[in-house]
Amino acid sequence: MVQKVLSLRFEPSSSLAALQTLSSFYGEGNSVDQRRNLRYMIENENLKLSKEFVEDFSNVESSIEDMSKRIADLESLLDTASSQLQDSRDNTHEVLARARKLNLHKKHTTEKKEVLDLFSSRFILSPEDEARIRNSDTPIDDDFFRSLKQLHRVRLEARRMLDELNDSSGSSTAAEGGGVPSTPSSTSDGANSSHDELKGGSHYDAALAVDILHQTSDLQEIAYERIFVWIQRQCKELVSVASDHEAEEEVSIRIKKGLHVIRHRIVYFNHSAKEISRVRRQLLLQRFHETLVKGGPASRPIDIRAYDIVRYTNDMLAWIHEQVAAEREFFIQTFADDDEEAGGSGPAGTSDNTSGEKAMTWWEGLGIALSGVAEHLRHKVEVAVSGGYANLPRTASSLTADDSSFAANAKSSGKDGRSRTRSSSIWEDTIGHGPGPVELFKVSKLFSFFETTLQPLVLPSDATDDDVAAEVNSKRLRTVGDIFSTSSLC
Repeated sequence: MVQKVLSLRFEPSSSLAALQTLSSFYGEGNSVDQRRNLRYMIENENLKLSKEFVEDFSNVESSIEDMSKRIADLESLLDTASSQLQDSRDNTHEVLARARKLNLHKKHTTEKKEVLDLFSSRFILSPEDEARIRNSDTPIDDDFFRSLKQLHRVRLEARRMLDELNDSSGSSTAAEGGGVPSTPSSTSDGANSSHDELKGGSHYDAALAVDILHQTSDLQEIAYERIFVWIQRQCKELVSVASDHEAEEEVSIRIKKGLHVIRHRIVYFNHSAKEISRVRRQLLLQRFHETLVKGGPASRPIDIRAYDIVRYTNDMLAWIHEQVAAEREFFIQTFADDDEEAGGSGPAGTSDNTSGEKAMTWWEGLGIALSGVAEHLRHKVEVAVSGGYANLPRTASSLTADDSSFAANAKSSGKDGRSRTRSSSIWEDTIGHGPGPVELFKVSKLFSFFETTLQPLVLPSDATDDDVAAEVNSKRLRTVGDIFSTSSLC
């Protein structure tokens, strides 16, 4: 037995573990009884472990049975809930169907609202803007011009839509008559039906665009009429504030803004332009008279040298030259046909010029504005040429440089009183007579010089051709000819 045991091959680790487990069955010592009862002890230990396993497994079995019971209860509850849910689904089927229809209707309504909002923003003027234009009690200020700009934008959108519809209708008509080969009857019927639908929709859109233009045309005319009346009032205010340069500049800016708006309404524009030109004529004539009689802030009155026709004429023409430059700038800015500004605040490039009348140009307005000064200048030169100012007394403050030097030389000379009496008699002989040939020649040269200087200012820059210049001189700027025709008096 021992030999048999010894001949067995054991794994060192497993054999050691088995021997350690067997040693735990022994008590103290290694007796014969203990060795004889080794098998019995091992079986008892095996039985004990089996009992412990059975006891522990019974607890697991009870837990599993409890879990199985709970799962069965849960399945019962789920079946109950499922049956109740099915009952609820059956009962609320109509409600759910109606809810789906309502959601679909809500989606369509939202889309329609977005389309209507977009349409309103493009083709409908807001009530505030319409009331601001219609109500004559509202002032014509920046808000009014913004509302009018919105009105022009609405009309521009309507015209653009109408043009696009006309273009699409013309292209479809051309395609229909372009010799397309015949198709089967069913296809042809479907194509004709689609074409009729598109044609009907285009007709409806075109009618809508025409309605928008018709509805806004009355409002636009009200706005133009209000601006026309407003410009007349601004012209009157321009006369009242002529002495205040800053106030005059502010009123001029408002007039320019209003005139740009009615630029494409030829009747309103020409009437307003003529009124503005008449006001500028009145202001220029008033300033010319004040300069002749009172003088400027840093200059003496021009009339004080009326006895000297050359200097008198030169001073008047020099003042006119200065005013022509300023008035030219004013009329160019006021009458300019600015495309960008007309597109932003004008009537979308449209015009009511059905009679063929042309818009008044800046050089025509300048001619009207200079007409009063031209008449007054002609009168002054006629009086001077006829000797009407020769009897004016020469005061000490009005002597020219030559007169002052002559008087000084006379006083410093050692001559007697007879010489001074002779000089006085020579002076007295010249009083009451008109200017001599030399003075008249100098005046004529003055007119020739200023004619050459002023002509580029009073004529348009493109009037280089002889025919254009002749037309301008004959039809549009007769006043300029009147200014320089005064030289014929000399």
